Amino acid sequence: MQWPDDGDSEALPLHELIGLIYETAEDPGLWPLLLSGLMAALPNDDAPSKTPATLDVEPADMLARLAGDELAETLIPHFQRALRLNRRLAETTQQRERAMAILEHLPLSVILASETAEVKFMNGRARALLESAAPLTLREGQLSARGFQDTVALRDLIRTAVVSPDGGGTLSLDSDPPVSVLVLPCSEGPELAGDEACCSIFVAALDLDDHLDPGRIRDVFGLSRAEARLTHALVRGRSIEAAAEELHISPHTARTQLKAVFGKTGTRRQPDLIRKVLTSPAVLGHGTPAPTAPARHVSPPVTERFITLRDGRRLCYAEHGDPDGVPVLFQHSIIGSRLETHPDTGLTGAMGIRWIVPERPAFGQSDSQPERSFRAWAEDVRELADHLGLERFHVAGFSSGGAHAAAVAHYLPERVVRTALISSMAPYTSLAALKNMPPTNRMLMAMAHFTPGLLVPFMRIMVRGLIRNPVQITHRHEELWPEADRQAMAEPGTREQRVAIFREALRQGPDAVVGEQILLGQDWDFDPGDISGPVDIWHGDSDIHVPIEMIGPLLRIANHRLFRIAGHGHYLLLSHWREIFEHLINPPALSPAPAR
Repeated sequence: MQWPDDGDSEALPLHELIGLIYETAEDPGLWPLLLSGLMAALPNDDAPSKTPATLDVEPADMLARLAGDELAETLIPHFQRALRLNRRLAETTQQRERAMAILEHLPLSVILASETAEVKFMNGRARALLESAAPLTLREGQLSARGFQDTVALRDLIRTAVVSPDGGGTLSLDSDPPVSVLVLPCSEGPELAGDEACCSIFVAALDLDDHLDPGRIRDVFGLSRAEARLTHALVRGRSIEAAAEELHISPHTARTQLKAVFGKTGTRRQPDLIRKVLTSPAVLGHGTPAPTAPARHVSPPVTERFITLRDGRRLCYAEHGDPDGVPVLFQHSIIGSRLETHPDTGLTGAMGIRWIVPERPAFGQSDSQPERSFRAWAEDVRELADHLGLERFHVAGFSSGGAHAAAVAHYLPERVVRTALISSMAPYTSLAALKNMPPTNRMLMAMAHFTPGLLVPFMRIMVRGLIRNPVQITHRHEELWPEADRQAMAEPGTREQRVAIFREALRQGPDAVVGEQILLGQDWDFDPGDISGPVDIWHGDSDIHVPIEMIGPLLRIANHRLFRIAGHGHYLLLSHWREIFEHLINPPALSPAPAR
């Protein structure tokens, strides 16, 4: 391959392209410029001799034809080196921003303090509390109580919480209303407090005995009544022995129940459990008055639950809607998580649907999986369905989730009643199928198939940039969207919900998205055309993210109905939610599905 010279107006010289890689590692906002440079260096549609019409060739031959061995071998080490230089700073910045955003929105005062009680961070509520006449104050930067004995007790709790994972405890301070202080070891503190060890201090101007309700804990975390009562006692500061005595059970029974609680809440230690309860809807939603004459349907909150799979991995999922309704296992998108649902969270329940969203490996709070495949995901879904007691269920998937929904329908035909594929990805068999995509998407998908080694470091940089500014994901290529997509995204709360979904998807970093992009770009381990059950295919004819020309392999499904929606794009899911899921759970008599 011949490198472009400095006079080339469309391509960067090699040394500038390499320099841009390092600049992008420092400032991920430059990744579109880097992508443009890469695209100019790679063959384009005007070079058919170097870009094959089909993908039915050996990977090494394809790599040589698509990018050239010299390009791949030259650029990949620079991507990897730039990532190593960038990773620690990027991860620290991401964790700090995420932690600060979460703590600022808690309805509790939160303080991080060092072993000497020096305050390293406090949220807005804590600042307001310390500036008031509350029984806590700052003295020369150290957290203190108004009384000497209370200060000694508080400092002792802080010291033990910093030096020991079992340290900390509760302290009640006399005031009107009473102030309860909970001091816990902090594993997340360094992101906000530098490298110094610290502890978490939760302060509430109320009595925890009155504030916490075992019923709310049971509903939020899916616990039994006995498990919720034990959790309630532990959060109020009781030891396991004191809680057992209070509940009139043996310490052995209490420890057995606690083990079950750990499994259901995704925690492993008592301090982590307490922290999770105090920052959950069991506490955060307390005291919020029920709306009168609500404009939207009301349903239980989205919750996080866990199961341990046979191979030891934990799978996280959400479940809400009508608990006695028709079960729908929804497969989230490539930037999705268990939070994916309609912005009107009550709508699904009002439709009589039991909404279940499992997170795929490394997304959200699900453990990663070394060797991902569509077949392996179908087996995870089988285990989840067994755990939930679902003999038969419906399955639906949006975007890349459509590929996983198709895999579940293929590998579990005896369990799946009906499938909905919404703006779904499909295996692509020619580069022509990608031609109507934005250049960024087209490039990523080509790299996923032909040069995954080059894609990995490049996409990690790109995704880290999106993590730092997640709002941009809701505007990506917006100038190319059809008007219907713009209107759907402009609905109140929709963009905010998409940002929350994206943040949760990338909780563990970019590798989930990178791995999924490669999985979608490689040869699938099943043929969608072999699916035997009924499948609804919903696709907008103006979809730029997955152009309708791509879905040919899905149309080979014998028992399918295509709903081609005119003038709509990728976010068809939002505008046609009720229609899609009403048809899924209660399909009308078969008739030709007209274009809309």
